[in-house]
Formats: sequence, structure tokens, C-alpha cells
Amino acid sequence: MYLSWIDYGVSSIVLSESKDEIFILATARIYLILIVLSGGIGIHYACKRSKPASTKEYLIADGQMKILPTAMSLLASFTSAISLLGTPVEIYYYGTMYVYSIFAWLIATLVTVKFFIPKFHYVGSVSIYA
Repeated sequence: MYLSWIDYGVSSIVLSESKDEIFILATARIYLILIVLSGGIGIHYACKRSKPASTKEYLIADGQMKILPTAMSLLASFTSAISLLGTPVEIYYYGTMYVYSIFAWLIATLVTVKFFIPKFHYVGSVSIYA
């Protein structure tokens, strides 16, 4: 048992087991919904496609992907949970000095776009960037 401070100053005694059970049930429901939706999408596209996909078609969408889905996929794979949890800690410890890393990222991105991506594209290599 613990005292709840959610009631804005009015202390109430709440059993901790009941909140834990609610949290576990809510988490299980969300997890189940996500698994069912992901499985449903996979089954839908597996049944929809009549011919087997080639390696090029499977890995790089046959070169027909638009910019927005590609950019969102790169962003989702690049931004990890460690980054989301670690960035506030870095800013807390080092202050606004962390902002200077943005300039390094911009320079690295420009160099990659200008020099490396055209080489991958010219060679026809299957990579995350081309």
C-alpha cells in the first residue's frame, strides 16, 4: 500500500496490486493488438502477391520507392530507443554543448549524399543508402 499524490493533496490509500494488474492487462492488450495487426498485414500482402518476389524487388522495392517512405524508414531505423532515452541525459550532463553534434551530423550527411550515395547507385549495390 502506498499514498497516492494524484489527488492533488488529498491522500488516498490505494492497493498497489490493483494498479499493477491494470497496467499488465493494458500492456498485454496493446501487445496483442499490435501482433494481430502486424500479422494481418503480412498475411494480406502474402495472399495478394501471386508471383514470388525477386531479391531486388524484396530488398529495394525494385528501385521504385518514393522519397517519403524511404526517409521515414531510415529515420525509424536510425532513431533507436537508446537515442531517445540517452539524448535527454546527455543534455542534462553536458548542457547545450550537445547541440554542436547537430553540425557534425549535417556535415556527415552532406558528404555522404554528395560522395558515397552516387557511388553505390552507379555500381548498383544493394545498401541502405542507394
